[in-house]
Amino acid sequence: MFLRIRTDRISLFRFLLEGYDGLAVLSTIDVQEGLVRLIVPKGRHAELWTLLAAISGELAPANSDETGLTQAAQAAEFVHANE
Repeated sequence: MFLRIRTDRISLFRFLLEGYDGLAVLSTIDVQEGLVRLIVPKGRHAELWTLLAAISGELAPANSDETGLTQAAQAAEFVHANE
């Protein structure tokens, strides 16, 4: 799964994910664009979306717009899902 988040929140997001043991592994793809990749184990996607919805205000890029996606996807500017 790929997400675009605020560039100044990448480290915070990584730290939060580490607190949810095994929820996801974050890799930074493009730090200037805030593009990150999450590898999520099967069966933990719902938990990840719950977390994203809870912290979406902290992650949302300043230039994000309302696209009709789910609350978590809107805030994190969902770019691409790859499963």
